[in-house]
Amino acid sequence: MELNFTTGFRALSESDRQTLTNVGGFTHPLFVDPEAPAAIGMSGRPFPGQALLLFAGGLIEGRPELANAVALLGFDSVRFLAAAFPGDKIAVEVKQIGREPWKTNGEREIVLMTWRIYTDSGRDLATATTRMLMRTTGGKPTPSAASARALP
Repeated sequence: MELNFTTGFRALSESDRQTLTNVGGFTHPLFVDPEAPAAIGMSGRPFPGQALLLFAGGLIEGRPELANAVALLGFDSVRFLAAAFPGDKIAVEVKQIGREPWKTNGEREIVLMTWRIYTDSGRDLATATTRMLMRTTGGKPTPSAASARALP
């Protein structure tokens, strides 16, 4: 089965930005100084790029298409294309681009995917190439997939 899907949208809030900036320990003036973004023409304080990857992972994880997912093994590449701000609504387009064997007897495989993170206005924020370890036989849905939820 090919894994090609698009998630629903999730609204990003100022509270999300503040929490992730603080918990992540981000200290760059763009993230913490209310005046810094204006100095380079930004309309407000953006989200750190890593926060976009966190949100994308959350949007993807609850999808029934990933019921047999075991673990995200890594990112082969990530490109941040534009800043995300509170008030943006983001979604992720996922496309399978390949498969590789895993070190088990065929019960698992690595699925290579691209992620396109974008806003509801069509603005591309980031792209990534990822590796997901997937069960290939006898897998039961993971709790996250079994309880897939609608996001705000």
